[in-house]
Amino acid sequence: MPELRTLSADEAEVAARVCREAVDALAAIPKPTVAAITGYALGGGLNLALAADWRVAGDNVKFGATEILAGRVPQGGTARLARTAGESKAKDLVFSGRFIDAKEALALGLIDEMVAPDGVYDAAVAWAQTVRRLSAAGTGCRQGRLRAFRLPCYEL
Repeated sequence: MPELRTLSADEAEVAARVCREAVDALAAIPKPTVAAITGYALGGGLNLALAADWRVAGDNVKFGATEILAGRVPQGGTARLARTAGESKAKDLVFSGRFIDAKEALALGLIDEMVAPDGVYDAAVAWAQTVRRLSAAGTGCRQGRLRAFRLPCYEL
């Protein structure tokens, strides 16, 4: 985002810390979470999506670890990316800043399900309902109310 370039070093550090804390808070939710991804999941948006237990995206979504394109060093999300896609692919994405499409994201494990753009939220809710049903049947899933969240098109 162009706005990030206007921040002082101290302001940029505060912004990075707040983003890390938000992503860590999502990952720490003791109930299954699902990200419904539409548009773009770039930089902090990708990190946020990777913190969810299940990720469903439209077949038109673009993903990327784009911090390098803005002249910034990735802050904290690279470990989650490496665990998900593997160290070599994570390095490729981080060092190049390239965008990947939903098909490649599915192959790398960055998303769990790819659907038509208009079906993203419905697919996320369907997954949550399935997990709830299995949880109620005592299959060992984490108990409790499930949350689905929309990941808007933005880059942190």
